[in-house]
Amino acid sequence: MKEVIARSFQLNAIKAQLIAILDMLVVHQDELGKSFNSMCQFHQKKFQKKIRAPFTHISTMARTKRLGVGAKISCLSKLLHPSALIRQKYVNPERGHRLENLIVVQLEQKLISREQQLAVVMTHHGFPDVELHAVKRYCKVTQEGREDLFFDAPVPPQGQDETPLNRQEEISPDVSRMMQANMTRISDEDIAMARNLVETDDDNEPAPENLTQVNTDVMGIWGVM
Repeated sequence: MKEVIARSFQLNAIKAQLIAILDMLVVHQDELGKSFNSMCQFHQKKFQKKIRAPFTHISTMARTKRLGVGAKISCLSKLLHPSALIRQKYVNPERGHRLENLIVVQLEQKLISREQQLAVVMTHHGFPDVELHAVKRYCKVTQEGREDLFFDAPVPPQGQDETPLNRQEEISPDVSRMMQANMTRISDEDIAMARNLVETDDDNEPAPENLTQVNTDVMGIWGVM
């Protein structure tokens, strides 16, 4: 009996503690909700950063613009030639000074720093009637020109036009096999059509000109009986 009473007292104490906890939750439910939401948002952002981190370089990696006639490029003014003309216009240029909106004319081998190097020949509105040039690797493309004027565009073979009529389409091996199979398969319909188009002799008898000439004049051979 004493054990039952002691157990009931324990249960009542636990019930009272639970009620107190529930009351506390009801009183502070707004604060707890805000704390819980902020904690969830924090972990969500942290998780998203971990997921995005390996792929960040993919989204930030820009496609390299292609160099060609009519493209706009940028170049450090100290690397442009003729250098005397550049120094005359920009006496004391700032460090890293660049000339923008240079229009590409062509690629050409130029003697730069006592060495033949591949250079970009260009024009600029600040230097009318003058062609500037710089080593190709120092030029940065800011705006592409026409696609068919890219310097790395494929060139069609001489004497051939790039029209669809002159371009031979490749036939896949599967299609080729089907064509060969159909060529060896001649139906009765095809034979009948050919007979209608071309006069044929299908009685299996030899042609008249191929018959052996038989002399039927027996009297002429054996004489009078």
